[in-house]
Amino acid sequence: MKTNQRTPLTPFRCGFTGQVKRCTEGNIPIMEEDILTDNLTNREIQDLKIKCPWCTEVIDFSSFEIHRSTCKDQIVTCPEGCRVQMKRKLVAFHLSQECLSKLVECEHCHDTFPRKESRSHFTTCILVPHPCQLCEVLVTRRSMENHINTSCMRACVSCPFKALGCEEEDIERLYLGAHLQKDVARHLTLLYQAFYTLCENVTRLLQKNSTNSSIESFLKILEKFKQSHLSSSEEMPTIVNGDKKTDVSEKVLHYEDSLSVALPAKVTSLEHQNKELTIKVNHLEQQLEEQKRQVSKLCTSMSVLEERICNGIFFWKIKNCSSLAEETKQTGGMVCYSPAFYTTPFGYKACLRLFLQPSGDENDFVVSLFLHFMRGNYDEILSWPFQGSFYLIIISQTEDPSCKHIVNVLEANSNLQTFQRPKSERNVKGFGYKEFTKMSKLYSGGYIKNETLIIKIEIVSLS
Repeated sequence: MKTNQRTPLTPFRCGFTGQVKRCTEGNIPIMEEDILTDNLTNREIQDLKIKCPWCTEVIDFSSFEIHRSTCKDQIVTCPEGCRVQMKRKLVAFHLSQECLSKLVECEHCHDTFPRKESRSHFTTCILVPHPCQLCEVLVTRRSMENHINTSCMRACVSCPFKALGCEEEDIERLYLGAHLQKDVARHLTLLYQAFYTLCENVTRLLQKNSTNSSIESFLKILEKFKQSHLSSSEEMPTIVNGDKKTDVSEKVLHYEDSLSVALPAKVTSLEHQNKELTIKVNHLEQQLEEQKRQVSKLCTSMSVLEERICNGIFFWKIKNCSSLAEETKQTGGMVCYSPAFYTTPFGYKACLRLFLQPSGDENDFVVSLFLHFMRGNYDEILSWPFQGSFYLIIISQTEDPSCKHIVNVLEANSNLQTFQRPKSERNVKGFGYKEFTKMSKLYSGGYIKNETLIIKIEIVSLS
């Protein structure tokens, strides 16, 4: 016998809140099957005016679904998967500037990677320009070795005449041309000595094995030296070929005459090359200055990047504490500011201020510590005044577990000028402690090591 299966009933839920609707009398859930369709009532409902819960715009009920899918003030989640929630109108800006999961392209190697891996990729990409450790010219990591071996003007090279006896070693390539021009006579002397030594060796060899072919071979060697502009001004020995005496000296003198003409031309050619090298050096010096400017811009960009990626947790190293104390003793007070940092890559910009002043005890000083907000690049999209809290921490640098960090927590007060949007480069008013601690406690408690004090600040924004 066939059993009739009953279709389960579906509770009726509110289209806005998603809650199950119940009967006002018996508190019984209302099922969709219990709701009767009334076209007249439905038309009245569709004509009702409602207020959008996100942008507060008044629209027809019938148009709400369309409006909800396009409302610029609706809170949505990042489509790239970084789980950050924002208004729909800020999605495009978030994807182009903030989203750490957004794929970006390296301008050098055109590889793609998530934005959060930009720093690690920049330090390993073989096509990123990197300053040469010798001449500071920007060269890609892939070409660095070839640059040092072939074109780096600060790389040390040997004189081309080293094999002939030149004692100059480890000459910077930049000064090699000057060395060649200065020691032309010396180098020609070395060439002559090498040539004369070669002639003596060949003469002894031919005397042991005197044949016409040997003499022809020797003459071919002399011809090669002529083509290479090698010099000789000494009279060559006579070679005996069996019973017949062959005077090689006359032929050698013929080559000497040719060389006496060729050598001045060679010297002129070297002088011309030296002038070209001088022009090239001047050009390279101009390029070096331009590369230095680019390196300075890159260092500035890296500094700005480091400011932005700290995510509100910033460590400030203060060195030469004894010098600061001595300056305070002489001037009666000393102020120094930390580098700027951001709470998020596109959040609030702030810095710390340290103030030292003499205390009642001799040779001791009061340490004051304040937080200042600074004018940032994205202040117009942030909520002001700043709302949140921050932790001021002096790090213990001793291995003694009983010595703890000095920690103080402060809550932002929206009524103070400190937390208002900066109208100048840095808010004049700061917020912190006039007597955070004393210098003697920092020394005795192990908070200063190797004349270095480490201060940590952690900012938690509620905006």
